[in-house]
Amino acid sequence: MLSILKNDLVTGASKKDLLIRKRELDWFTRNYWIIATQATVVAGFSFHQLSSPPPEEATAFSALLHITLTSLSFILALYVIVNCTFSCILAPGLALRGADGFESMQTAIRYLRQQQDRILWCFMISLACFVLASFMIVHVFGRRQRLAVRIESVLLFVALAIAFMAARAIMLFQHGSAARSGINTIEEKYGKVGDIDAMVSRRF
Repeated sequence: MLSILKNDLVTGASKKDLLIRKRELDWFTRNYWIIATQATVVAGFSFHQLSSPPPEEATAFSALLHITLTSLSFILALYVIVNCTFSCILAPGLALRGADGFESMQTAIRYLRQQQDRILWCFMISLACFVLASFMIVHVFGRRQRLAVRIESVLLFVALAIAFMAARAIMLFQHGSAARSGINTIEEKYGKVGDIDAMVSRRF
């Protein structure tokens, strides 16, 4: 009877550990898909600007800077899309069918946590480059317009506001700081439920 109760206790604790890690895996996967969706929009707009010729009023330096910013935005957005797609496919597969069992799930979640901050920074830089490239287009086209200065001022304010909010959000929710906190010691205990009989026999 005691052996049955012991096995039930160990099984229940292991299932709860697995459920916690499963929720964390689902949460990271959902975040990756959201970031990939937003990066797809940025990549589409960046590709549209790349396929359009620079305006005739633009100088060589302005055209080169615009193409550089737009290309950087497109490349980073494409990197985010590809990285998120492969991570959302391979990480759950490793957690489900890994050869090391529970340790495979640990490895998958640890990888997703480490990559998420890098992906967020790449997406933020891509968005900032796209806004700056759009700012230059408005500057070139609106050079002869009376409201050009006002439009440029508004766009510059919007670009700075987006960069500030994105940087603040990343710093607040950065998982590097969370990994250095007490969660690290708790995480090491997941999946390591010991045998009660062995613990009792060692103590006595």
